[in-house]
Amino acid sequence: MFFLSLLIFIFILALIFMLLLRKRKWTTTKLMLISALLGLISAPILYFGLFFAYMSYVDYYPKKDFNETAWNTEVDKRFEMSKDIIDSDMLIGMDSVKLHQLLGRPDIVDSVSLQYYIGFIPGFISLDPDYLYLEIKADTVFDVSIMKH
Repeated sequence: MFFLSLLIFIFILALIFMLLLRKRKWTTTKLMLISALLGLISAPILYFGLFFAYMSYVDYYPKKDFNETAWNTEVDKRFEMSKDIIDSDMLIGMDSVKLHQLLGRPDIVDSVSLQYYIGFIPGFISLDPDYLYLEIKADTVFDVSIMKH
């Protein structure tokens, strides 16, 4: 919304400039100064807005509700369900036996965590795979997050 209002403001400034140019009440030096200032103000705003529009396009991916069948069959698209898993707290408090029945065997295991491969979350220069990181305390899930490697 902010970007749209900035574009409207720049458009209005350009329109005023064009109307003043038609009336020819200003000297060429003043017109050159105004056009230079208008360019210096609008160009960075426009480039900044286009960069963020591109970044939001690159970072978009569909988000799906958790589905046990899809989790086990579409391994490279697990990231689409990861937000639902985290937001719903469905794994918090679950013991390791139920967890293994629901999600399968973890890809990385250590003394305090289990990690499940969820694929490559789309993003700017996303080179390494991402994992669903489950923090374990007393054989139950304590916290769930996404770990970017």
